[in-house]
Amino acid sequence: MQFPTTLLPLLLAVLAHSAVLAPRDEATPAAPAEDVINFSTCKNFNMGDCRSWTIVTQSQCIGVSGTDWNDVIKSIIVPNGYRCRLWSSNHCDGQSSPDIYPPGANELGDMNDKTTSFKCYKN
Repeated sequence: MQFPTTLLPLLLAVLAHSAVLAPRDEATPAAPAEDVINFSTCKNFNMGDCRSWTIVTQSQCIGVSGTDWNDVIKSIIVPNGYRCRLWSSNHCDGQSSPDIYPPGANELGDMNDKTTSFKCYKN
């Protein structure tokens, strides 16, 4: 069987292109970007005298032992889509508040003036 001379270069190009294609590994999914939010703690009831903190959700525990925010927090502001928890220890363990949802809490009940660390989570 003879190929017309115009088809031979085309056939060779297709075969050459097919030969260099190697099987690809499946792409590894990218790790999800860390979720960073601003969360506010307040020294007064009803969200008065507040400070904003930048937190990496899920993983970052903010400890305030040795600062002027230790054991003075009375209310908090929580952004939509998140929940936060307060602890009496400096390492987000031990006695804690229940999860606090948006918009936050005007007073913290048993945790008033006892907060030494906090952490936030995506809902």
